[in-house]
Amino acid sequence: MANTMNRPNASSLFHFTDSLEVLKAIITNGLLFSYSYEEHDFLNLPKEDLPDFKGIAIPMVCFCNTPLSRAENHARVYGKYYIALDKEFILDIYNPILNPVIYYSSENLARSIFCLDNTKNILQCLFLQSVQTYANNNNDKAEQLVKIMSGDGDFTERFNQLPFELRDNITSINDYSFAADFILGLSKPIYGKNKLGEDTFLDEEREWRAFLIDRYDDSIRWRFYPNKNSFEEDKENLKQLVLQNMNCYLTIPALEWSNMITSICTEKESQIPELVNFILSAKTLFGFPVTKETEYIKNFLLSRLTSFERLSNDI
Repeated sequence: MANTMNRPNASSLFHFTDSLEVLKAIITNGLLFSYSYEEHDFLNLPKEDLPDFKGIAIPMVCFCNTPLSRAENHARVYGKYYIALDKEFILDIYNPILNPVIYYSSENLARSIFCLDNTKNILQCLFLQSVQTYANNNNDKAEQLVKIMSGDGDFTERFNQLPFELRDNITSINDYSFAADFILGLSKPIYGKNKLGEDTFLDEEREWRAFLIDRYDDSIRWRFYPNKNSFEEDKENLKQLVLQNMNCYLTIPALEWSNMITSICTEKESQIPELVNFILSAKTLFGFPVTKETEYIKNFLLSRLTSFERLSNDI
């Protein structure tokens, strides 16, 4: 039999949190894409509209892939409540947006990530120039073009109103922008500070994340800050933005509950009866209504309940 005690990664992805109420909210609605601040020194460049910013807040769901036998310190930082999801099954559903973090230490890699993001900005400027050139050469369409470019509402609808020549250009730019943003959204310095201000990252976290791309919709977009204090001042406003948007949840289809959920953990053993009653009375689980056909799966979820207190004693 293979020795699994020293495996660097777990077969489940763990999402830790710090309260029973948040755990209940996850069980009810699914995992919320919360804004998380990531600091990148290579982004600390003067810009006209974003002077000296070096941090990005991105709506994401983070997971730890460290085996529970080595997760004590992670729980000390992020909380002793968690939900564990089978890695293979969650990848079947969320493969397009779920990936291990790209930890970087090399200056060359950091510079490459920055160049990708900066090239995206250059391409967007070139597109605006092409719009201006088109308007200058087609005076009869200039007013309509201004309304389309500056308008509110559904982007796809406005995009389809653009002349074909411009639509072709913006499609290429959007493809490149998506690629650049996807790499930036997954990037993280190999060393840094955790939420307690302690040195950490790769060895303790082995982070996976799912995140929403910039300008996911009209209200959910990435935010740029000069430092973490600025982000903290804005954090409650950002929280309300995602809480009010039902598209900002990573949900689990009812028929996948038994396949995907490997454990649900409270901090203390004495909290398990409360969670049992909560699940048995739930009308919605992980973002989907409980029906007559799925009611029986609740019993399976109950079998997955445990406590960090019990795990600590056993391990």
